[in-house]
Amino acid sequence: QNPNAPYFVGVAGWALALSGEWERGLSLLDRGIALNPSYPRWFHFAHYADRFRNGDHTGALAQAARMGPPESPRVLALTAAALVRLGRRDEARAKAAELAAGEPGFRRLGRRILQSYLLDDALREQLLASLAEAGIALD
Repeated sequence: QNPNAPYFVGVAGWALALSGEWERGLSLLDRGIALNPSYPRWFHFAHYADRFRNGDHTGALAQAARMGPPESPRVLALTAAALVRLGRRDEARAKAAELAAGEPGFRRLGRRILQSYLLDDALREQLLASLAEAGIALD
C-alpha cells in the first residue's frame, strides 16, 4: 500500500484535526483533497468543526453544504447548528424538522456519532447545545 495515497493522506489529516492537531491535520487533509478530486465529502467535517470552534459560523455553514446533498442527515444537522450560532433560529428549526421527518433515528445515534469523531469536549458540547437549540435534542 502507498502511504502517500490521496485517500489515506486525507483520512490521516481528518483524524489528526479532529483529535486536536488542527493545523497539521487540516494541512494533510487539504493535501489529500487536492490530490483526489473524488475525495469523500465527509472530509469537510474537519473543516466544519475547525470553523465552528473558532466562531466562524458562516464558514462552518459553507463547509456543511459541501458535505453532501442538502437533505442528508449530517448536512441538515450541521447546517442547523451553524444557523443557530448565526442567529437564524427559524431556518435552524426548519432544518431540524426536516431531519426529524427524514431520519428519525438520528436523535438516538447523533450523540454517539459526535462522541466518536470529536475528542474536544468543549467543541462537542457547543455543537450539542446548538443542535438542541435548533430542536435536535440527542439522547
